[in-house]
Amino acid sequence: MPTVEEQIRNDVDAGRADQQIVTDLFDNLYTLAQSYWKYAASRPSGFTVAGVLAGDARHSFNMNCQTISGLFVEIARRYFRDVLGRAPFPLAINNVDCNPRNFVTAAGYRCFDTKVVGNVCTPTQSVTAVGRCLFSEHWFVRIGTTYYDPVFCSTYPGANTIAGCQLDAAPTEHYTRGKKTRTLFKVVGVKSKGKYYTGTEGGTQYVFKKISAKSHGFAETYRMVLRDDLSDDDKKRMDLS
Repeated sequence: MPTVEEQIRNDVDAGRADQQIVTDLFDNLYTLAQSYWKYAASRPSGFTVAGVLAGDARHSFNMNCQTISGLFVEIARRYFRDVLGRAPFPLAINNVDCNPRNFVTAAGYRCFDTKVVGNVCTPTQSVTAVGRCLFSEHWFVRIGTTYYDPVFCSTYPGANTIAGCQLDAAPTEHYTRGKKTRTLFKVVGVKSKGKYYTGTEGGTQYVFKKISAKSHGFAETYRMVLRDDLSDDDKKRMDLS
């Protein structure tokens, strides 16, 4: 049985241009992940890059965006070092956090784990129908001038290409218990009001309310509503007036 690293290197033509080799490795990683791996937004316990690369290619590993991106970085580095005998890596390579943070993905991106369809719904559409993800952070890999996203098997020209709705930046998040605050999002409900984010997309303002529904792969689910659809009383309760 091949290891993860052997499976991803399989059929990659070492005679191709550097950027194309990277793309071939990326495509093979996604194919393997889609076949056997699972996505979870939280970092999997006990994860090590070396352990995964040496593991059975058919093992069902759990991955989040940071771990699978870090794995891709090491796969590319090892290929150029071990197969092509070139070190350091010939292209600038970094595992990077999305900038800016705190966003909802544009529609149309699909996770390698086909059970993961998003964590955003609307009053009239399910999470599956909306097909979008709300992230407080999202990791991918910059190699040369291209951004590689192993979670969605996509490449981007810039670090914020995936962001459809940018959530408002900061000052505090309030907790229902105790007095703890931390910098995160601009608008968050308190006490019995729940948790709210705001954001703008295409010139239209939206509110994202945390709800109790479960979304596969995510710890939290949000209902996306037009700010203009809220009543004046709702806006006042949510500090949006």
